[in-house]
Amino acid sequence: MSGLNQRGVAESSIHGDKPWRRATIIDVAKAANVSKSTVSLALQGSTLILPETIDRVNEAAREVGYVRNESARKLASKAQRTLGFFVRDVYEPVYGAMHRAVQAACDARGIELLSTTIGAKTDPERELQSLQKLVGSGISALIVGSGTNNPEDLKRLGRLLPIVIAGRPQRVDGLISVGNDEETNGRTAVDILAGQGHRRILLLRVAHEGSYSIALRLSAARERMRELGLELVDLELPTGQLNEIGEALGPQFGPVERPTAILCRSDAMAMDALRWLRANSIRSPRDVSVIGFGGWTLGLDLIGLSTVELAVDLVAEEAVYWGDRLMRGTTAESTLLSLIPGKYQENGSIGPAAVHE
Repeated sequence: MSGLNQRGVAESSIHGDKPWRRATIIDVAKAANVSKSTVSLALQGSTLILPETIDRVNEAAREVGYVRNESARKLASKAQRTLGFFVRDVYEPVYGAMHRAVQAACDARGIELLSTTIGAKTDPERELQSLQKLVGSGISALIVGSGTNNPEDLKRLGRLLPIVIAGRPQRVDGLISVGNDEETNGRTAVDILAGQGHRRILLLRVAHEGSYSIALRLSAARERMRELGLELVDLELPTGQLNEIGEALGPQFGPVERPTAILCRSDAMAMDALRWLRANSIRSPRDVSVIGFGGWTLGLDLIGLSTVELAVDLVAEEAVYWGDRLMRGTTAESTLLSLIPGKYQENGSIGPAAVHE
């Protein structure tokens, strides 16, 4: 049954028998009682249209639920400057911070941003499908913020439009990569612990690491421990869930030969380690020091977790810089890999090595 909306326009005159039909410029013109050309100019804010008419058209557009097709508009005007951004999981603090930083950098340069994500689960096929949809949406260049993409897929997509890899510290032929210097980050964490006298360090990680960045970080940490002659206790967890962490840590904290520090693959795992330690009356840093990687979880200072903070803001800013240049027609002379190291963030979970009798 038809009804009247707030403007007195019959709903059936807009939507007909299909309530989810996309509103068009014709619907706006009817609702505002103006011509299609007037609607088009008004929505662009043209000075040829009276301000009160622009207000009436905008109100009508809101009333009928009209949304401009930005891709079609830009293609028609040949003035497109939209940067696509694929980020794997905005719920994860580092990726969420990267999304915010990329948006801020685009805003500063007057670039429109079209972004998409797939969530926490590592799914290379779904990632590729999302990337293909972005490429087909009319964007001018693409930033990829994920540590799990197949480089060969990115190289193939790079033949269609300019691509910048953000965060992942890997050289990919023909593409620009702006990455976190994970080798330096991993070595930094070990040096911080060694500087406090820790000689027996437990490395907490997951089996079959899906992230290239984290795998590189932990490989560098292991190598640095060997260089310094430290004892490495390498614990590999099936998935990294809290119950697995407890099962793995329990046997390591007997009366003798305890590790004096725990180096975790990420802040999330480090916080789970702290939960288990506190539940078992093991104090940090008095009994054992803990360090993670990331640095973008809110409240780390209140939680009391020391970490190596990834240079997310700097990576995002440089990635957008290259995306902007490539959209303007600049061609990279060769493959580029720019690496930006993180910095140590002291929040209270690292202290001198405990002496266990």
